[in-house]
Amino acid sequence: YLHQESGFSSTQEAEVHIQSDINNSYSQEHQFYNTEIFEKNHKVKYAGDDYVSGYIEDDVSIEFSELIVEYKDDKNKKDKKTNYLFKGILYKAKLPFIFPINFIIEPLNYTTNHKEYYVTDNSEFNKKFQIRILTKSEYNPSLFLTSELLDNIVKFSEKSNFNIHLSFIDSHLHAAIHHDKDLFEPHVFSSNKRYDLIYTHYHDLNFPITLFQNILNNKQF
Repeated sequence: YLHQESGFSSTQEAEVHIQSDINNSYSQEHQFYNTEIFEKNHKVKYAGDDYVSGYIEDDVSIEFSELIVEYKDDKNKKDKKTNYLFKGILYKAKLPFIFPINFIIEPLNYTTNHKEYYVTDNSEFNKKFQIRILTKSEYNPSLFLTSELLDNIVKFSEKSNFNIHLSFIDSHLHAAIHHDKDLFEPHVFSSNKRYDLIYTHYHDLNFPITLFQNILNNKQF
């Protein structure tokens, strides 16, 4: 159980069933690009680890995995450098409804050649993020994006100092959170009963799960 207190007004609990085996579900190319977050690139290789699946409500399933998408570039081997298209955790929630408009929340200027972007009324959010519209619709993202939710996206970004991408595609909500460290790996030669270690994992999990619930509770369609 995750007891959630992440800045949102409601305090809730979520039950997430953790599979005991390592599953590379997200290492598949179509899983990654179905998020619509990243441009397709065939010169990359995928590796997934620490797969988790479960639910946060009876009709809302969730799955996530640590994912490494690395560029395959022979030049980098000479310099002993590794460049990544993505390294972090990729979350996916299956929701009991379909979004009437598909869109992406991404770091400001992450893409610059798209035809349509949506600007919110939240000035702090607009300084750090942009919203890329994927489908034409009479609706706009304000149906889902409460001021509270936008504020907490900004707070999480500032606290973690990681890039965040969110995609709202049909009945799926994805969150891609970049990391530069190995996640969910226990210490072997020292105690794992440390507040800072536990809080790191709690912080990583609590944000997207609470975000999913905020969308469920505040949708206006």
